[in-house]
Amino acid sequence: DTPAARGKAHPFGGLPAAWCWLARYANGVAGAADPLPALGAFLETAAPFLLKTYGAPCLGLLEALDARAVRGRPADAGADANLAAANLGDLLEKARRG
Repeated sequence: DTPAARGKAHPFGGLPAAWCWLARYANGVAGAADPLPALGAFLETAAPFLLKTYGAPCLGLLEALDARAVRGRPADAGADANLAAANLGDLLEKARRG
């Protein structure tokens, strides 16, 4: 989380920009493993805030990403992609429990 300076807009656009980035990511994922570490790093910080703000639509998007990018990744995806996939799975389980 990078809070905005007093009285100034968030330098990265805040949650609306994060939501937009996540939606664009979801639209561009075709099961490739390479983007998984970037997705994992992004969601590690942004997911709790996105889930709190956007609720069920965000959970649905995370589930779609899990189906396409995580479970659809190649078997030889590599250690970074496998770690990111495991972290996304953990995050999704926590989100489902509330």
